[in-house]
Amino acid sequence: MLGQFPYYPSHLTSVPRTRMIDDIFPHQPSDVLDLHNFRFEEFNSLLDEFIWSCRQQGFRSITIIHGKGTGAARELVHQKLRDHPDVRSFHLDGENWGKTFGVLSDLDGSGPDAN
Repeated sequence: MLGQFPYYPSHLTSVPRTRMIDDIFPHQPSDVLDLHNFRFEEFNSLLDEFIWSCRQQGFRSITIIHGKGTGAARELVHQKLRDHPDVRSFHLDGENWGKTFGVLSDLDGSGPDAN
């Protein structure tokens, strides 16, 4: 029994337990990915998951914030977008070169410039 366990106070056994998941911090789908808080090695998998999630939510345009820095993160992001089959096009933000905009294809593979 929990109350009998010597290191578990008996007054805590009657306290209702709550799960700290979506009830407290609901996740809202977003078309923006900020890479500042992630390691460089995680970018490829994060971008794949982000693009997949955006397509599932029906987002056609995406924004990736890679930061300015040395340009290594920007180059990796652009290479990934260039090679990804679900990305129709992308371009660097003209006003903020730490951000890239992209356009995704529809779930059926079509896009704004599909014939």
